[in-house]
Amino acid sequence: MTSINIVRNNTPLDIASQESSQLKLLARTSDLEIMEQFILKDKMFIVYPAETDENFEFFYIIKGSIHSEILNITLEDGDSFHFNSLEEVTHFKTLSDTKILYVVNDSIFFLLSDEIKLLYDMMDSIDKKDAYTKMHCQRVQQLAFKVAMELNLDNETIESLQFAALFHDLGKIKIPDDILNKPDFLTEDEYSIIKEHPKYSSDIIKKLYFKNIDKIVLQHHERIDGSGYPNQLKEDEICIEAAIIAVADSYDAMTSDRPYRKGLSQEVAISELTRFKGIHYRSDVVEAFLKILKS
Repeated sequence: MTSINIVRNNTPLDIASQESSQLKLLARTSDLEIMEQFILKDKMFIVYPAETDENFEFFYIIKGSIHSEILNITLEDGDSFHFNSLEEVTHFKTLSDTKILYVVNDSIFFLLSDEIKLLYDMMDSIDKKDAYTKMHCQRVQQLAFKVAMELNLDNETIESLQFAALFHDLGKIKIPDDILNKPDFLTEDEYSIIKEHPKYSSDIIKKLYFKNIDKIVLQHHERIDGSGYPNQLKEDEICIEAAIIAVADSYDAMTSDRPYRKGLSQEVAISELTRFKGIHYRSDVVEAFLKILKS
């Protein structure tokens, strides 16, 4: 049976709130977003030119009225308009409290999302706590994206992977500073505390509407021979996104300076990845990773 996603009582996937407006995300795919926008009376809202000719935006006035001086037109309940290949900024003013259905073939909501803003704020907090983690996550995100492209993964998977890679270590915000920044190797007990961070990361981002991100970050320290953590998953029990992050994460960790050691050379890191290919890491992911390093 074909699955159906039902939204009851106007409960959105996510909300972005501003002083004079509110944007609710109702549904989305990797290349389409459907939103409901509420704007107070006598406020301006702006439609910007698209980056490419393929960008498309559609607006339907559910309730209220808006006016554009540039277009010399007033739109009311039941009216709609759409843009493609818009060449200049277009301003509208609400003549009453207005509710608009907004459809766009692009991923823009995450730029406004209250939940994602909170996660970025947490990343900034981690940066104050441990300067390595934030930059490490950004590098892992870049590497993971390139590997995903090399493996020809679909757009939705790549999108989820990019968010998971960026936030995979977010749970380290709950790790004590003296353990996170210890200038020596960790004791067994300290390491067991560090190993809790994938669970913490997963719990923090469970509210995100992006598919499977909590699962991906939970699995990013799993290894295909079952030697990883926290759940000792094996082989195909580990999702492809987590397998990609595992390789990118390990490489960047090996080549980065840490309080207790200097970073390894690229040659040594590559040798380690190759040695554990098919043991800790998926062979196809390691091969794709090495290919993008060479290029």
